[in-house]
Amino acid sequence: MRILIAGLLFGALALPALAQSPQPPTQAPPARPAPSPPRGAAPHTPAQHAPAASATDLNLATPEELQLLPGIGPARAAAIVTHRPYRSVDEVTSKGAVPISVADGFRARVTATQINVNAATKREMVSTLPGIGDARADAIIRGRPYARPEELVSKGGVPQAVFERIRHAVTLQ
Repeated sequence: MRILIAGLLFGALALPALAQSPQPPTQAPPARPAPSPPRGAAPHTPAQHAPAASATDLNLATPEELQLLPGIGPARAAAIVTHRPYRSVDEVTSKGAVPISVADGFRARVTATQINVNAATKREMVSTLPGIGDARADAIIRGRPYARPEELVSKGGVPQAVFERIRHAVTLQ
C-alpha cells in the first residue's frame, strides 16, 4: 500500500514538470522548386521574376535573413554579403556570390535596393531603408548633397550603426 501511495505522489509531483517541458520545434516543409514550363512555352520574362512584397533584399538583409532563402547556408550568405552592393539581382551570380542554379531557386524572392540619398524623397527613404524614420530622413535631406556615403554619418544624418546596415543600398547619383 505504501508503495502505491508513494508512486501516486511521485506521479502527481512529476505532472507539472512534464506539462512545462519544451515541445520540439515544428519545421515548415521545404519549399518546392518552381515547376518547369511546359515544352514549347514562352521563355521567362522579367515580369515573372518580380520580387514579392516581402522580398529579401540582397543589399540590406542580414546573413541570417539570407539563410532563409533556398540553397543559402552560412558560407553562401557570407559570400553574398562580401560581394555587396548589387545593382540588380543578376549581379549576385555575375559577381560570383552564388551559382546561377542556386540563384534561379530564389530569384523571385529577392530584390536589390539602391536608393539615391541625394535625390530620394522622405517617403522613399522611410519606406525603403531600415532604421530610417521621419526624423532621420529629414536629417539626411538637410545634409544634402553628399559626395561620399560616409558623409551620412559625418553630417549627422544617421548614426554609424544605422549606416552600417544601409550602406550597400545607398547611392549618390
